[in-house]
Amino acid sequence: METIILIHYGEIALKGGNRAFFEKALVRNIQTVCKKICSCRVERISGRLLIRGFTKTESKGIMDSLQRVCGIVNFSLAQKTAQSVTKIAECILNNIKEKKFKTFKIDARRAGKHTSLSGQEVNGKVGDIIRKKTGAAVNLSSPELTCFVEIVEDAAYVYFEKEKGTGGLPAGVSGRVITLLSSGFDSPVAAYLLIKRGAENIFVHFHSYPSTSKVSQENVRALALRLLTHQLRVRLYLVPFVEIQKRIITKALPSLRLIFYRRAMMGIAGEIAKKEKAFALATGDSLGQVASQTLENIAAVSAATCFPVLRPCMGLDKEEIITISRKIGLYDISKLPYEDCCSFFVPDHPETRANLSQVVKQEKSLSLERPLKAALHDAIIEEFIY
Repeated sequence: METIILIHYGEIALKGGNRAFFEKALVRNIQTVCKKICSCRVERISGRLLIRGFTKTESKGIMDSLQRVCGIVNFSLAQKTAQSVTKIAECILNNIKEKKFKTFKIDARRAGKHTSLSGQEVNGKVGDIIRKKTGAAVNLSSPELTCFVEIVEDAAYVYFEKEKGTGGLPAGVSGRVITLLSSGFDSPVAAYLLIKRGAENIFVHFHSYPSTSKVSQENVRALALRLLTHQLRVRLYLVPFVEIQKRIITKALPSLRLIFYRRAMMGIAGEIAKKEKAFALATGDSLGQVASQTLENIAAVSAATCFPVLRPCMGLDKEEIITISRKIGLYDISKLPYEDCCSFFVPDHPETRANLSQVVKQEKSLSLERPLKAALHDAIIEEFIY
């Protein structure tokens, strides 16, 4: 018997003629995280993936890493054995010697019609052997022990636990998105949700250094490194924004400063999108959460770019966003204090219902073209590879 890790995916199975593309991407991502642990192999079998060629010690590190790989629904440490009732029962008995249970069930399934051995046959015959050998009773509704058996191609796989994966699609299969990343809670969660849908985030962080400290840049770098464990490759643009803010402060109505800040950000992000061959921009906006996130203001900001603007957190409230942040290990970084450029030079009473025509008219008098180009030119680009 060989110990392997059996991996199940979900919606990839529904991709029809494109399924192989998604499977190969998932295999590639799994191989990337496994390389840091050992030289194991990832193989495709009927509707599943499996990892083989690792030691017992290495299996723990592999299993921990798989929890962060998008596209995996669940995975299990399994035993590969022959497709016979006797061998399957023998495999189960060898693995439950140290387990204490009074009730059990066999949950056997066959993938395809390549063998005459059916799941129903395994459930009945193997269950009868286990019952006689252990004295435990069969309980199909709430057993203390469940023995999973999968009959796939030329082998049977036996396991007892299912580890939940991240789900979604493999990172990188849906194209590039330019994501405006702050060191707060919302935009890192938005980035994670996009990674789960297969997007490759290229992060853009706007900072007001030296008028503020470098803390926001340090926090964003830490967030990017944490998101790297899901995306596996990250590019981060650190864009100086203070000169643009000073220009807006001296020439714009105080109530519209925030709108002009964000429109300027969209303009710069759009230029980066052209350079990076991205298809969309993304923000952490949550509808109505702050003044800049009313529908009127969102419309005024979105009009500053020709790219679609994705907002994965739009329907989430703050508590829901924080719950996700905790779950994926971003919370302890996002809760750190920082001086964000959007909270710098902000008026006491920002406009909540911006009029687009008024905004466009006043924006022409700000003469932002030169500072926008300077900010883009002075941006620092950092690369992180898993």
